[in-house]
Amino acid sequence: MDKNINKCVLVSFVSDTDNGDVATLIVGEQKKQGQINILNAIQGPEATELFEKLIVPKGVRK
Repeated sequence: MDKNINKCVLVSFVSDTDNGDVATLIVGEQKKQGQINILNAIQGPEATELFEKLIVPKGVRK
């Protein structure tokens, strides 16, 4: 990895388990021209767990 990192990372999370959908977390990076490249996609309980780690402050985690 480069020493100087200057990136815009986008995270999308969709979870509608009431309708039978599988939770999905998508991670992408936005280039200077606005183009978005998908870096990773995770589904299932792992996606929910990772998303919660990203949005819940460290001292508040279960």
